[in-house]
Amino acid sequence: MNKDKKTARLAAAYDEAKVAGLIAEMPMTKWSGSSNGIARFDGTSFWFDLDVKDWAAAHLFQWTKEVCLYRLHLYFERKGQPAGQ
Repeated sequence: MNKDKKTARLAAAYDEAKVAGLIAEMPMTKWSGSSNGIARFDGTSFWFDLDVKDWAAAHLFQWTKEVCLYRLHLYFERKGQPAGQ
């Protein structure tokens, strides 16, 4: 099954396991493959390999989470629109 059909099925009916599989299959491997070792993906977990001060860790986590949620929302919103819009 091609990726467009997978994405269309996910947009029609939310399935957490399938969405997680799609995220792991494409975007995380792309990040980890082009980040010079800063972004890591081991097949199940995705992380940034950074030395962060304790006082900044909570803020960095929250900002990263917000960016990821925004990007996912935007991605699936675009996929749900008819072509040409």
